[in-house]
Amino acid sequence: MPLSKSELNNAETFLYYIKKTVKQKGYMLYQSGGVRYRYFDPETQNLHFQVKGNIEEDYQVQIDLSLSPEPDFFSDYDEEEDYRCGCIYFEQELECKHVAAALYFILHNKKSDFKKILSDEPKDQKSLKITAFPISIPCSLEDLDKFHELIPDDPNINYYDAELKSVKFLENGIIYYVSGYSFMDELSVTYDEGQVTINGSIKRPHLVRAGLKWLKTRFEGKDKRELGLLTKEQRVNLILIELEDMGLKEQLKDPLSAMDFVLHDQRIIMITSGELNGLVNLDQYKSNFTHYLNQAKIKSLGMGSLQDTKEVDIGTYNVAFAFCYNQWGSFTEIIPFMAKGSKKDPEAFSVKFERLDDPHDIRLKRNQDLERILFLRDRFQKSLLNKSSMNPFDQFREFYTAAKEYPLFVFKGFQYETQKIRKAHFDKPLEAFKANAQLLIDKEGIIYNIRTIIEFGDKKYDLAEMQDQIIFTQAFAVYKNQALLLFDSERLLKLLAFQMKSSFIQVLDKEFEQYFKHILLPMASFIEITDKTGTLKESENPGPLQRQLYISELNGLILLRPQVKYAESAFSNPLEQSTIIDADNKAIYLRDEDYEDEYVDFLRKLHPNFKNAGSQGLFYLNQDSFMKDLWFFKAFEKLKSEQVRVFGLEKIKIKKYNPFPPAISMEFGSTQDWFEVSAKVAFGDQKVKLKDIKKALDRDQEFVELADGSIGVLPQEWVKKFSKLFRSGEAEKEGLKVPKTLFHVLDEFEEAQSFPEVIRELEEKKAKLAEFTQIKTAKIPKKLKAELRNYQHTGLNWLNFLQEYQWGGILADDMGLGKTLQMIALICKLIEQNKKAQVLVVAPTTLLFNWRNELEKFAPHLGYFVHHGNRSDSLEELSRHQVILTSYGLVINDLPLLQQIHFEAIIADESQAIKNTQSQRYKSITKLKGKVKMAMTGTPIENSLAELFAQMNFVNPGFFLSFKSFKDNYLKPLKNGDREILSELQHKIKPFVLRRTKEEVLTELPDKTEEYLYCVMKPAQRKIYDAYRNEYRDYLLKKFEEEGAENSKMYVLEGLTKLRLACDATNLVQHTEAANESVKIEMLLEHILEKTGKHKILVFSQFVKMLGLVQEKLEDNLIEYAYLDGKTSLKERENVVQQFQQDEKKRVFLISLKAGGTGLNLTAADYVYVLDPWWNPAVENQAIDRCYRMGQEKHVIAYRMICKDTVEEKIMQLQQAKSKLAKEVISEGDSFLGALDKESMLALFE
Repeated sequence: MPLSKSELNNAETFLYYIKKTVKQKGYMLYQSGGVRYRYFDPETQNLHFQVKGNIEEDYQVQIDLSLSPEPDFFSDYDEEEDYRCGCIYFEQELECKHVAAALYFILHNKKSDFKKILSDEPKDQKSLKITAFPISIPCSLEDLDKFHELIPDDPNINYYDAELKSVKFLENGIIYYVSGYSFMDELSVTYDEGQVTINGSIKRPHLVRAGLKWLKTRFEGKDKRELGLLTKEQRVNLILIELEDMGLKEQLKDPLSAMDFVLHDQRIIMITSGELNGLVNLDQYKSNFTHYLNQAKIKSLGMGSLQDTKEVDIGTYNVAFAFCYNQWGSFTEIIPFMAKGSKKDPEAFSVKFERLDDPHDIRLKRNQDLERILFLRDRFQKSLLNKSSMNPFDQFREFYTAAKEYPLFVFKGFQYETQKIRKAHFDKPLEAFKANAQLLIDKEGIIYNIRTIIEFGDKKYDLAEMQDQIIFTQAFAVYKNQALLLFDSERLLKLLAFQMKSSFIQVLDKEFEQYFKHILLPMASFIEITDKTGTLKESENPGPLQRQLYISELNGLILLRPQVKYAESAFSNPLEQSTIIDADNKAIYLRDEDYEDEYVDFLRKLHPNFKNAGSQGLFYLNQDSFMKDLWFFKAFEKLKSEQVRVFGLEKIKIKKYNPFPPAISMEFGSTQDWFEVSAKVAFGDQKVKLKDIKKALDRDQEFVELADGSIGVLPQEWVKKFSKLFRSGEAEKEGLKVPKTLFHVLDEFEEAQSFPEVIRELEEKKAKLAEFTQIKTAKIPKKLKAELRNYQHTGLNWLNFLQEYQWGGILADDMGLGKTLQMIALICKLIEQNKKAQVLVVAPTTLLFNWRNELEKFAPHLGYFVHHGNRSDSLEELSRHQVILTSYGLVINDLPLLQQIHFEAIIADESQAIKNTQSQRYKSITKLKGKVKMAMTGTPIENSLAELFAQMNFVNPGFFLSFKSFKDNYLKPLKNGDREILSELQHKIKPFVLRRTKEEVLTELPDKTEEYLYCVMKPAQRKIYDAYRNEYRDYLLKKFEEEGAENSKMYVLEGLTKLRLACDATNLVQHTEAANESVKIEMLLEHILEKTGKHKILVFSQFVKMLGLVQEKLEDNLIEYAYLDGKTSLKERENVVQQFQQDEKKRVFLISLKAGGTGLNLTAADYVYVLDPWWNPAVENQAIDRCYRMGQEKHVIAYRMICKDTVEEKIMQLQQAKSKLAKEVISEGDSFLGALDKESMLALFE
């Protein structure tokens, strides 16, 4: 039978929650035939697929579209296993393109019976019999325009996504070079005596049909005219017709070489060549030039403040900078580097080259202004990547002005080589020149010739002859890797880059008027023109000159463009080199440079920002600077006195300042769950609503726009007060409501003193939570069979206090401090107070037996029920129990049932399991009804501060309002190092998060020593490791260029995993060496046999296969051991733990990090070995603390095994840097790949 409606809905839902970029890659993989359906497993209800991989040949994908119950309590249930894949990207992200491809396969074959084996292609594809090239189709020359109708079509292929890279013309056909999904193929179309033949290099049948689809689609559109170019005779006829229309057929010596056909922008077009090389299609050139003018407008503008550094004159290294290009010759970055000179020339760059990172490196001979220069260099780089509001041209000028005392080089190598630079990468330093350009016009017969001439160093160069020797960037040009060309005008630089494609052009006499009007006149405003034809005539200035200033707005900036009027239709911009042409009579006027320079000097003195500005032919200010201290009023008075005519001022939305200070009154009220706040703000008679102030502050404005058009300025004190209020409150019509959990926010407002009821409630809450010592001591429940330690009793006091006020909290004590016991004490107290109360405990499946044992040990009087395995689906049955234990997975499955119960308390154990607000776990558990909600976790923040939002929102709904509010108000400022916001967040969560470390409370615990155990690979293992490292580095460079660094992180992850496996053991990766090596296993055995005596040992690895190799070695050496991984059932898990704890002969316990990192008490061990450390120390600390907890009496020694000079050592350094961020909020984390840029990722593979 086909899949049911609910199963198809599940497939669609799974696909919906996969990221868009991953889905797109999955769809391409499915379309390319990369999915094969294997079989259906009726026992697990899993559909099994084999999906093509990038690194591995293929991956196994399993998808469960059912929601079936588990067979019994002790079955191994994994709530994340709706679908899974064997690739490393899935292990990290819980999604991948292989899963997406399999889901597309399901949805495109929804009518198929998946209980039978399907082929790797849908059945209806086989109806098209064509499976191989060549294919011959009868068709006459006259019918070629309908040829697309004759191409065989496969209805199962809607679209074939491929890019045409190039074409080649044959005597009787065309070859198309097409790039599809990870391949380059040839498709040829040839004509011969009434028959068209399609051929190609493609071999796979479904790709043959895809190639036919591509040709059919191409010939159905505008590109069908290419079929008129198949034969040489057709192409010759078209050339002769075109020359006839141009009136040039009879004037050319070799007409057939004057035109040619080329591929341009995926289309085949006809261009001029030979004698007509440079002749332009004026309509097309005009269109391109108009597009250039639009692009040459201001991209963005911005200024930043700089600071100088002190000079340090010590050391022997010289500093320089180098321009770096990618393999396509495009400029990418400026790299700072340093090197030592020789004895003969200490100022030279001779030996010991390396990148410069620290401007205060004591090895530098001098570092004058270097910190500022590096800052300017970084700012220029950001402007190139559109990561700032800065303009690259301006930013480079600032950088060059500061750095011109240091040599500048061109780096002769690719970008990835900049990490290890050598002397061979550099020639002589660049010589800088101020450069200019002009258009030179002459005429031969009926054709005007227009050349672009570049001038620098007292020489002139024809741009047409510099084509392969000059590179233009957004900020400068480099000629022959010897000369740095600096232009005063950004528009001129962009024009020259545009002219590179047409540096020499020809215009027919009859079309010159159109060229003059639409192209030459606009160009004249920023390039000099020399006309040798006499068409444009030099003339004396006709009369008095007039200074003008045009004002406009763009993207929130005020632009001021100066102009000097020479005649009614002749103007110059004094900030640019240009030619003044009178459009009416085609006269060229000589510029009055003294008059223009005097005008520019006057303008530069109007504002400090104008001093070094003007490179784009204008000055600019943001609105704040324009209005600050009423600058614009004062400036326009000066302009008026200098007789400068100002245009456009009436179009500027200039706001005037309101003269009145704000009058602010506030009212406060209280409901059961909220404090209500309302405010009245007025500037004179202009009233402002609270929501308008919020909008202004959201835009980082410290002023509000008033109804009369004026601006009301908010005092800094009230900006801070309102900001904090908006971060904590939820907007209503005329005010805000603040959750009572955030009562401390109202401390900022003295105005609250006028409301005694509110003040009395605030003081009461502050007194209760100020210190734990002020919290009322809770009596230990009489029936609790445990003696609480002092800190555990304090924890009970805190939990009891929260529940009295119906607030939730996160008990975040260190692992091993008895969080479960403290929570059981609270449960006993709740049921002692209300016999009918019910408590729900939600925990990972692996911890359910632990909760069961703890309840039986400490609270045997409580009636509990484990809702798992043979679970009850009856509300009546569940209602008979005081404590219900269940897993996160069953909260999802049995949500309708559990939602019917109103729990006294809901407790989420290992609450990091609900850290993702998009997960089904989080969405389901937040829908349950509970008077109080508590969370337990030893690692409240594992990877990202964003995880705090989900857990706090569970225990106290609305605590941070929305995730967007949390992100805008906390995550972004904290990322930028805002210490004030950090302090506010600490203060905000402090009452609701209780965290104690072992060092604070368990003074009787023995010492714990953590060390790195460095392993040196033998030559064979090193050789295999280096081969994989080099392979992946080259592979990633290619992927970064093709897909960008952000979209290539899955490949980085794959590469890192391969290198980590090679560090563990060569058996775990494919290689051609004769023997396998593992320095880690050798060293581990040495420690077990010789260095640890009779001590018990825990061995953790992320890779189960690595544990298997250790297993073999232990058996070879007759060492008894226990073993646990994700396949170990709950019942067996309990047995192996007891065996290890009690059996003296079992010295070693092999544990997979994921399966055994939590929920185990292994105090019999006192040595821990982590075989393959990863980036997250919190996960490893959890594993180590399996033995370092209450009950441990011996000194614990933990080793993290690291292979020297490998990616593991680099990860260790990242891990140490990450640990420094810890403990500021609770225990800070950071996303590994998310925190690395392209260069940092590549550095891992060096």
